[in-house]
Amino acid sequence: MSATEARRTERGTAGSPNPAKGSCRECRQPSAPGHTRCRRHLDLHRRRTREGRKRKRAENFTADTREALLGLLRAGQPLVSACADLDVPVARVHAAGHGDVRWSADLDAALMEGRNPAIRHGTTYAYKVKGCRCPECRRVKYRERGPRRKGSPPPQPTSTTVASAPAPEVNLGGFLDVRDAVVAAYLAEGSPDRALSLHGATTAWLKRERRSDVAFARRIDQAKEAWATRRGKERAAVATVKAPKPRKERATESEPERAAQVTGLRADLERLLPLVRQGTTLRDARRQLQFSAHRLEKIRRRVPEAEQQLRDAYMAGAGVRKARTAERLKQALDGEPEAQATRLFVAGLAAGRPLVEACRGAGTTPMWIQQRYLRNTEFKGVVDAVLPLRPDLDFSAWIEAQRRLDGISPRRPRPRSAEAAVARSPLDATDAAAGGFRPEH
Repeated sequence: MSATEARRTERGTAGSPNPAKGSCRECRQPSAPGHTRCRRHLDLHRRRTREGRKRKRAENFTADTREALLGLLRAGQPLVSACADLDVPVARVHAAGHGDVRWSADLDAALMEGRNPAIRHGTTYAYKVKGCRCPECRRVKYRERGPRRKGSPPPQPTSTTVASAPAPEVNLGGFLDVRDAVVAAYLAEGSPDRALSLHGATTAWLKRERRSDVAFARRIDQAKEAWATRRGKERAAVATVKAPKPRKERATESEPERAAQVTGLRADLERLLPLVRQGTTLRDARRQLQFSAHRLEKIRRRVPEAEQQLRDAYMAGAGVRKARTAERLKQALDGEPEAQATRLFVAGLAAGRPLVEACRGAGTTPMWIQQRYLRNTEFKGVVDAVLPLRPDLDFSAWIEAQRRLDGISPRRPRPRSAEAAVARSPLDATDAAAGGFRPEH
């Protein structure tokens, strides 16, 4: 091998199968970013392969395929679905119309003929949700998205035979005007929304422009600072001019008015105390006398001896309340399954049976007993009266455990009928009737 051939086959030189990294595969010059050739050889390679690429695209998108696609579109099939059926990319369908005006016109005509008349076209909803790709919906999508490259003109309709609705005029060509309008909007309002809306641009376009143009971003920052400074001065001026709000003076009561009010409260207290001594609860007494809770609180706060008198009256009526509760328990209905179940449970608890067996003998579940105990004050009072006979039970802990299980339970089974519960319970009828009462619903 000669010296020239050895130099040519040397690594990194022309003709080498493994060129050096970052160098052109045709020469020793640095390669273009993202390519294996320099700028000159990249242009030459593109010219050599351009005809082959055109021929390959024409083979994949033949005249028969175009006619089949137009037929599907005229029949009402969406463009994306029709391209998927024919195995043709949507981008290739639109790219074919860049140099072929006739194909672009035929495509728009087919889309207009087969579009869905039940939806409102020319809206973002029709493009995004309904998937319509007619010229009107594509034009609205372009206005919303903005241009892809700086200075690219908006798409113009290529067909004169398609009768489409006139689009609203927007200023998408002059981007220098859009930039000046955005800066002016920041300076006047502190927000570019109005300027972007008037010129048909989007916030995504504004972000791209700010990233690509440092001078434009600096102008926006200066306009925002000027607006913030002016806004701060205006607020400071308004704060200094604004008069302070006059403080509301609280009306003071005179001594005669206070004495008259305390006298009226004492009269209400004298009407309330006899009812409490007779065993009526404070809530029932308030309802009988048509007192509000605020009125009772005012009596306790303004009358010095009211709190002690209420306590003495409540203690005096404790026995009457217990006797009245016991009488209500004895008058419970015998035919209700809930009453029968609670009587059997109380009898089993008093007989020394475990809690689960007492629930099972009553024909119900521990979860239902827990609900009755928390919601029915009479049942709670009877159970609390029986619990001193069972020092081996920690009933509060059992109720808390059932409450935690209640959060993940799908349902609460109701107790069985009285006959089934009595037949299953090992307790006799006299023990079961001893604890009967009327449950609350």
